Amino acid sequence: MPIGKKTDDFIGARSLQRPNDQRSDRLQFVGLQSVENEKPLPLGGHIISQANPKIPIDTQGYCTSACYSPTLKRWIGLGMVRSGRERMDESVFIFSNGKTVAAKIVSPTHFDQKGERLNG
Repeated sequence: MPIGKKTDDFIGARSLQRPNDQRSDRLQFVGLQSVENEKPLPLGGHIISQANPKIPIDTQGYCTSACYSPTLKRWIGLGMVRSGRERMDESVFIFSNGKTVAAKIVSPTHFDQKGERLNG
């Protein structure tokens, strides 16, 4: 969380104290990456746990953005997923328009996580 450790008061501090913002099962910002590199992640698709779901589907979140990364040579994306930070490296499926795409929950920092290129 990008908050200074010595700062007691800051813009948005009150929002972090709301009960819904402290729930462990709230939607959290995560990275997504396609398991099959040639299959794009469907933008706006729902995160689910089954490859062949039955309607109605219990959605666990959604894919907020997706694009092909020429550097990583795969489709990557970002999303909001229930308990997302606790689910790193978990396999999920993204459901959209009756089709599913296999994906994995990863860090939202897909490249240069330590900042070595930025700060080096």
